Amino acid sequence: MRGIFAQRIGARSGSEAADRLLRYALHRAKPNAPVPLLRSKMKSGKPYLPEYPDFHFSLSHSGIWAVCAVGEYPVGVDVEQVRELRRGVAERWFSAEECALLAQLPPDGFYQFWTLKEAAVKASGEGLARGLSRARVTMEQTPVILLEHFRAFPVAFPDKNYRLSLCLSRADSDWTKEDLQVMIIE
Repeated sequence: MRGIFAQRIGARSGSEAADRLLRYALHRAKPNAPVPLLRSKMKSGKPYLPEYPDFHFSLSHSGIWAVCAVGEYPVGVDVEQVRELRRGVAERWFSAEECALLAQLPPDGFYQFWTLKEAAVKASGEGLARGLSRARVTMEQTPVILLEHFRAFPVAFPDKNYRLSLCLSRADSDWTKEDLQVMIIE
């Protein structure tokens, strides 16, 4: 099973909403999965489900949205609400080359870059502290990240006030256009 699921957070916390999406996706893939889910973390801190080693997932939440991406190989997802940035934020997190690329993009380009980087470090399991500088944004037709065995790219999100990026293992590069559409769960 593969896909990207999103849900408005509502009265739940972002983490609770993301966990609910994870249970929804797992139930679709494995209807007899027990609740609650047994989770564990790799040495890097990346979460996984030990009972389902072939079920990879990534969770994110921001503002009013939670998202969950699932696949057969490691996956990373990040969603961010577009807000006004304080001066110097891009320079703090991005390389000089990335800042030069950002200068050529609309103001929301920062959020596209950030979601790309966060999705990449989630998929690779490196985490923000170790992997953010290794995940370098480059330009193809849109901003992308190529990180060893992974490729991160933007995905259209139905709420135009948010940016979403997905990172896939290159072994999982056969996702179709339908797989890359965000399914809103009510």
